[in-house]
Amino acid sequence: MSAYSRNRSFDSNYSDTSDGSEEDVRIRDKLRNECEGVSTRIICEKLNFPYNPVELDLSLLDDESVWSDLEVENTPKDNLLFELTRELLAVRISSLFNVLIKNKEYSTRGLYLSKLMIKLNPANYTAWYYRLECIKTLDLNLEEELEFARRITSESIKSYQSWNHRRQICELANSKFNELEFVKLEIGTSPKNQSAWAYLTWLIKTFGPTDRSEEFEFVDFLVKTDVYNNSAWNYKNFLIKHFEGELDLGYVLGEFAQDFQSLVERPDNESLCSYLIEMTSHIQRKHSRCMNDVDTEWLDSMRGKCKSIDCISSKYKCQHSTL
Repeated sequence: MSAYSRNRSFDSNYSDTSDGSEEDVRIRDKLRNECEGVSTRIICEKLNFPYNPVELDLSLLDDESVWSDLEVENTPKDNLLFELTRELLAVRISSLFNVLIKNKEYSTRGLYLSKLMIKLNPANYTAWYYRLECIKTLDLNLEEELEFARRITSESIKSYQSWNHRRQICELANSKFNELEFVKLEIGTSPKNQSAWAYLTWLIKTFGPTDRSEEFEFVDFLVKTDVYNNSAWNYKNFLIKHFEGELDLGYVLGEFAQDFQSLVERPDNESLCSYLIEMTSHIQRKHSRCMNDVDTEWLDSMRGKCKSIDCISSKYKCQHSTL
């Protein structure tokens, strides 16, 4: 049984509280649409996941002593604490922010403004770039900065900029911190998020896994949860190729046989079909003797409707070995 199904690795609680009522079904379907098929809420108390939202403290914006040295044009004069609209706030922040950028000032007040800018628009590339320069100049705690970026990610999970900022922080520290655990929780929440998968792949390529077997457990958990998840199959393809020098041939062939059996059961699964085509080519290149007795014309048929694949499965049946 996978560590993930036992909720051991993340100390997570995968709970489904559906009682079958009409209202509950409506809510569950809405959640599935928003979260790409995920109808359970993933919780990890150890890592404080899901995160609390980033809160805006606007009191500093209304403190003229903080900004009096800046020559700002067209900035609102109203007291922001009492007459606040999103447009008014955006004008005030961007006016101050632009002056700091022009002056090349990377300070604590600049860091504060970047937080507000990012909160209002998580896709603001300039704000993220400026914030990173402030982090470098002020030599701030990088783990705390990662926490901020994660919280922003949770509010806008498909925004590329927050993922890229996390990568830059890891590069700056030359450490993956505990990002592997966090990104897997995030993928569990949004299983087809390309930014999250790209980040996970980058972490493995750059820093390596904490435990190689955990990566295979993770991807096995996901494909068993949703066998049509193309992102998960792509990640498994990456893992087998990335660790090919460390994997026993019996394990690779055993995985191939198991995955092929899944295709027998679901011949309409294009994602799995593409994965197996790629794996067959890979095994042929690396371990040609394993494939010499097989007529590879079946690959073309797999690209179509994947018919008559049950007879092919038997040719690759072998014992499943462990890592």
